Amino acid sequence: MALTYQQSTLIKSTIVPLRQHGERVTSVFYRNMLREHPELENYFNNSNLANGRQPRALTARRTMMTALQTQALGTGTCSSPRA
Repeated sequence: MALTYQQSTLIKSTIVPLRQHGERVTSVFYRNMLREHPELENYFNNSNLANGRQPRALTARRTMMTALQTQALGTGTCSSPRA
């Protein structure tokens, strides 16, 4: 399914903030998720959470997926805006 023009614009607009603040956002995400759902702690390596490796890994993947999506948008795989 192709992205709409609005969706593609939203994805493109997240690239810079994701690169600048992604690791901090991801660290807060993990902290909040595990505080609200402690039963999920068994799915994560506590050492990797504590030393920042887990948040860095998720941030890197999110950034990569956003960049790949942006490249796909440049190839014309998204829908054009409708008038």
